[in-house]
Amino acid sequence: MRTIGWLIACMLVGTLSAAQPEKELYRPQVDVEADPPAFYSLKLYEEIGLAKDAGGFTEEEGKRFVQPFLEYVASKPPRQTHSRHTIYILPVGPTNELFWKHLRTTQIFLETYLTLPVKLLPAVQLGSPPSRPQPGSEDNVRQYDSDYICDFIVKPLRPTDAFSVLGFTLEDLYAPDRDWHGALGSWQIRPPANICTLWPFPESAPPSDPDHLQLLARTLRIAARGAVHTFGIERCRRYRCLLSQDPWGGQWSIHLCPECLKKLRWNVGFDLVKRYEALRQFYARMGMKDEAAWIVKRLQECREALPAPTKQAAPTPAPEEKEKRERPDTP
Repeated sequence: MRTIGWLIACMLVGTLSAAQPEKELYRPQVDVEADPPAFYSLKLYEEIGLAKDAGGFTEEEGKRFVQPFLEYVASKPPRQTHSRHTIYILPVGPTNELFWKHLRTTQIFLETYLTLPVKLLPAVQLGSPPSRPQPGSEDNVRQYDSDYICDFIVKPLRPTDAFSVLGFTLEDLYAPDRDWHGALGSWQIRPPANICTLWPFPESAPPSDPDHLQLLARTLRIAARGAVHTFGIERCRRYRCLLSQDPWGGQWSIHLCPECLKKLRWNVGFDLVKRYEALRQFYARMGMKDEAAWIVKRLQECREALPAPTKQAAPTPAPEEKEKRERPDTP
C-alpha cells in the first residue's frame, strides 16, 4: 500500500521550468569563462572528427548537430533549484540480484560524477509498452519502445524534489523513429527523464574479476551518459568522449571531453578539482586502474593552473592585548 501511495503522489507532480532565476539555483552560478585554460585542456583527448562519429552521420550531416557552449547556454537547459536537485534511479521491469548491486554502485558513482544527491527508487513493472521482435533473434526476444517507456512510465513517476529520473531496465529497447537494430535508450529535458537498457545483462556475476569489472564499467558508462543527456547536453561530435562513442564499442570513454565538461560545470556549479579527486578515489576503490590513472593526469593539469596558496598572516592583536603582552606581569 505504501508503494502504491508513493506512485500516486509522484504522478501528480508537475514539470520544472527550464529557465531559473539565479537566486533559485541550487548552487551559485560559476563563471566558466574565467576558468584557467588548463581546466579544459585537450592534451588527453583524441579528436575523432565528425565523420568518424558512431552515430552513422556523414561529416556534413554531423556538423548540423554540433552544440557549441554558447548555444547550449542560450538553449536554457534545465537546472537544479533548492527544491529540485535530487536525481532518482528507477528500475523498470524484471530485476535480479546483480542488477540491484550494480544500481547501488551506480548511485554512488553518479553522486560523485554529477556532484548531486542521488536516490534509488523501488522497481516498477514494465507493463505492456509497444514492442517488436528483436531483429535476427532466434529466441523470441522482444524489444520495447524506449520513447513510450520514458514518456508514460518513467516521467510520470518523478518525485516532487527530483531534478531528473533515470530509468534502467534489463529489457532490450528500440527507438521507433530511428532505423536501428536497437537503442541504448531515450532521454528528454522537459522535464529531465530517461530510460536506459543494460541488455544484455547476466543473471549472476561473471566468473572472473576482470569480466565482472568490465560489466560494471559498462553499466557506469551507460548510466553517466543517460544522466548527462538530461542536463540538455547533446551527443558529442568532436572528441572521444562519454557522449560520442558507441556503447558497445571497445574504446568508449567514461570521461567528458572539455566541451561537454564545460557545459556540465556551468550547469551544476561543481568544484572541478574536488570532483576529479572524488572520482579518482572512486575508480581506485572499484579497481578501475586506467580510469584512476587518467584522472591523476587531469588533476595535475588542473592543479598546476591554480594560483599557489598564500601563507596567511597572523591576525593583528587588539591594542589592549598588545599592551598586555608587552607589559610583564607584576606580583
